[in-house]
Amino acid sequence: MSINRLNRFINNENITEYKNYTLSNIIALLKAIGNPHEKLKFFHIAGTNGKGSVSYMLNNILINSGYKTGLFISPHLVRINERIQINSVEISDNTLNQYIEEIIDVIDNSGNLFPTYFDILTVIGLKYFFENSVEICIMETGMGGRLDSTNVITPLCSIITDISMDHVNILGSDIREIAIEKSGIIKHNIPVVTSNSDNSAIEIIRKKCVESDSTLFQLNKDFIAEDVVNTDNGYIYNLKFFHPSEKIEILKITINLIVSAQIKNSSIVIASLLAVAEKLNKVNHESIRRGILNVNIPGRFEILSVTPLIIFDPAHNTGAIKVIMDTLNLRYRKIKLCLIISIMKDKEYDTIIKLLTDSGAFIIYYELDDNRVYRPSINRNLLIQTIASNTDSLVKILNNKLKDFDLFLFTGSFRLYETAIECKKRLKL
Repeated sequence: MSINRLNRFINNENITEYKNYTLSNIIALLKAIGNPHEKLKFFHIAGTNGKGSVSYMLNNILINSGYKTGLFISPHLVRINERIQINSVEISDNTLNQYIEEIIDVIDNSGNLFPTYFDILTVIGLKYFFENSVEICIMETGMGGRLDSTNVITPLCSIITDISMDHVNILGSDIREIAIEKSGIIKHNIPVVTSNSDNSAIEIIRKKCVESDSTLFQLNKDFIAEDVVNTDNGYIYNLKFFHPSEKIEILKITINLIVSAQIKNSSIVIASLLAVAEKLNKVNHESIRRGILNVNIPGRFEILSVTPLIIFDPAHNTGAIKVIMDTLNLRYRKIKLCLIISIMKDKEYDTIIKLLTDSGAFIIYYELDDNRVYRPSINRNLLIQTIASNTDSLVKILNNKLKDFDLFLFTGSFRLYETAIECKKRLKL
């Protein structure tokens, strides 16, 4: 299968550090196929937490406004096809294989191109969007920003979601260093929208905006979500956006997502659209409301089963874990909780496990079949009650615990999603 041909290329998603990467190979590869990205319009999203949700929300609003959209996300949950979508329809196997063959032929015939796995996927996405006359593309970075493969584009607007400690071996050992990498997506005279409130991150982002003559729109300064009302399914709020030339207010925005961070994520999505409203004449207040209301964000606090209640969320750093814990405390305070977790060894696994155990939950650690996974021992880490080394043993443990708990939450890694789906199918409900 052509997808397997990609495995010969360096995959930065499977390593904990990389050196000497530059954008030169993807730039040369794009040039070799006619620079399709130069003929497209983009929104570009970087950040640590929330960038996937922001991408899906932005995509859905634009579809509801009547645009033909291209969505490029990373990573995927089950199928690599998820990463490249037009109007929320994934690229087909046949089409993806065709593009892989075409791009690898270009690489092999050149003799001097050495792109990475993610470089090639990015090029495929850009070529696919151009050849299918996509009107607006939403491009999510893989990691970082400055040296991310997607950073070959010039967008209508650059979006930087909350920055937290993540990929420290690659992006830097503190928030300031990580913010430098993330703010690398900022382009000359292109508006920037951010949800960051951390002083170190904001200082870096603001400095980069000044250097680039880019207008910065910051949450709780240039736009604000207020009058928030909790509902059974999520939240209702009003958004105020303070454009240099006018104040815009959108009332009664409804989110059917129960994680409170989605208020922040939807706010920066709307602010991004308003920041470049003169270039998006199909977008209006009603299409914004509708796009937020009916958005589907796969894998983000996704309810896999109601009885028993089984939820998956890919939170994999301390910032995201705190958000999930806050949601559990707000929405599921009085229920008995079982956590099934798996964490990559390049994460702050001790801190993450401590945050999870503060909930008083019973913790099952699942050792994913992945070279990057952290492998604890019960003797070494007394916060973990049980370790499962394969899906069969995990299903057996869960079946024995079904009557003891009200909620089973799988979290810690995107790569745990398929395991969660498989366990749901095999539980004796």
